[in-house]
Formats: sequence, C-alpha cells, structure tokens
Amino acid sequence: MRLVFLPDMVWWHLGAGGRLLEGAGDEGAAPVVAVAPPGAVSLHRVPLPRLAPAQALAAARAMAGELSAAPADTMHVAIGEPDADGRRWLAIADAAAMAGWLAALDGLPVRALVPAPLLLPTPVAGALAWPVEGLWLVRSVEAGGEARAFASEPALAELVLGAAPRLLGADGLADGLAARMDRPELDLRQGRFAGGTRKDMDPARRRRVAVLAAAALAVLLATPVVEWARTNSAAAAAEAEAAIAAAALLPAGTPVSDPRAQVAARLAELGGGTGLARTMAPLLAELAGRPGVSIMSLEKTGDVLVVALEGAAPGDVAALSSRLQAAGLAAEPGLPREIGGRLQTELRIGG
Repeated sequence: MRLVFLPDMVWWHLGAGGRLLEGAGDEGAAPVVAVAPPGAVSLHRVPLPRLAPAQALAAARAMAGELSAAPADTMHVAIGEPDADGRRWLAIADAAAMAGWLAALDGLPVRALVPAPLLLPTPVAGALAWPVEGLWLVRSVEAGGEARAFASEPALAELVLGAAPRLLGADGLADGLAARMDRPELDLRQGRFAGGTRKDMDPARRRRVAVLAAAALAVLLATPVVEWARTNSAAAAAEAEAAIAAAALLPAGTPVSDPRAQVAARLAELGGGTGLARTMAPLLAELAGRPGVSIMSLEKTGDVLVVALEGAAPGDVAALSSRLQAAGLAAEPGLPREIGGRLQTELRIGG
C-alpha cells in the first residue's frame, strides 16, 4: 500500500506487516490512500444513527451549520459509519481545498482520501499523538468513552488532554496502518466529490456531473437550511474558529480561570453537536427504520425546528410524532400535500 501526504505529495510505502519500505515498490499495483493536510479538516463525534445515505448527509450538513460559521456552499461535509451507540465521525473541510486536493491526485488510483488524525489507531484509553509539521495529530478516548481526533500545536494539545499523550514515531504509526487504511473510518470523497478523482470520469461524464453539481448547488442554496446557517453564523463565529482548527481554542478576551477545564469543555461542546443534534436525535433514530422517508429541508425558528419530510405516509407521521413526544419533545405535524407525485409533510419539533 502507498500513502501520499497532501499538499506536498510525500510518499510512504507500506509492507504487508505495516513496515515502512525504503524506495518504491511496484508503483502500478499498490493501492493509494491520500491524506489531507494536518489541520485542514475538523472532526467531530456526533450522534447520527444508521440512515439512508441521503438522509444521513442531509442531517450531517445541518449539524455542520452549528459547528462552522463558514457559508454552507463553501463547506464540504463527510461522515463515517456509525458505531454501536449511533455515533460517528463528521468531517468538515473547505470545498475549494477539497477540489484542489482531488486535482492534485488526478490520474492516481486513489482508494480513499482520509483526514490526517484518523491515521492513528484508536487507543483503548488515554491519548496517542504523532508529531508532523510542528503539530500533533491526536486521538484520545475519555474515561466515559468519548472519542476525539484533531490536529493541534503540542502545548494546546496537552492543555486539552490534561496530560502528555503517548508519542508515536513513524514506525509506530505504520504498525497496523495498512490494515486500518484498507477500510478507512471516513473517506472525504462524498457528496459532490464522490466517485474518486477525475481519472474515473471520461470527458462526457465529467460534463454531465458538472451540470448536475451546479443544479444541486442551486437547489441547496435555495433551501432554508442555508439561510438558517447564514443567520446563525455571527453567533457561531467563536465556535467556528475552534471547530476549523479541531482544537477548541478559547475566544479572544475570555477570562481564563481554569485553562484545561475551559478548553476541554469547549471542545466537548463543539464535538458533541449540541443543540440541533439533541433535538434531532429521536427523529433520526426513527427515520433509520423508514428508508422511504427523506428529510427535504430543515429550518430553525426560535426554539422550534421545522422539518419537511418527503415520502412519509400519515401512519409514519403519526408514529414519528408519538415517539418524539415520548422523548419529551413537542411534535406538531402539518397537513400532507402532494408535490411531484410524492407526499410532503411539515413537522414542527420543539423542546
């Protein structure tokens, strides 16, 4: 297996046992896993159970609006597979940077494009770190089982963790890396960037995809989700700085009384997808068993979340409302209407 580290195209060659190999092996046969630049992707562990892919990505984009102040049309969002507790990695990157990375990889047989911190194995407890380019790539597991993955300056990483992590050398990172990258936890090539690098497309297909992507972007820009994200961007500006750096920096001017506790609490708040995620968690859990029901749009008005559902029969809407009420939420369904031969129903969810 070969790893290529962006943006400088530094190559690693891994043997079957995870040993770093000197020089190039069989260049044409070995699969390639690309690694995004350290610090260019923010990672958050969010409650998002197993859903149909379109539902999961729609929910993830809505959550990303809470975690980043960047306009929705400039963000690229990708998600991993959920664990047994319904939590998974949510990655946020700059869409223009993502396009640039894929352009640099054009012509290579890339199997996956992964965030740099996910190269590290998940520790049983405590934290692991790998020094690279003046930063530490960190993965940690708290006593309660909460996982983190981020890139940060060493001093800030120790402040967040509360203790020095166990440092890995290149050989330590390479141990088992080929097996981990054979099935990466998260591939950034999703949504509009799904389908690999441009090598996978002939010119005619590329033109068709470009037209479809432009149309999808126009639809996305017209949805209430984007307006909601934009109107909330000022309030989320401080949190966005921490989210983009994946290290939870305290806002400028914040009185510092207990640095470790403040930074750790802030990182937990950002990575937990609070607010919207808590409101949506029961809804997403119910939608996991209804693959025919899709989330068309989300809009937040005060404390009320308005969800437009497509393909929900009256029985589905009644069951969803009942389960949400049982979870302690107020749920008020609107009247169904038929649009393009598909039922659409508005569901208003309050705390």
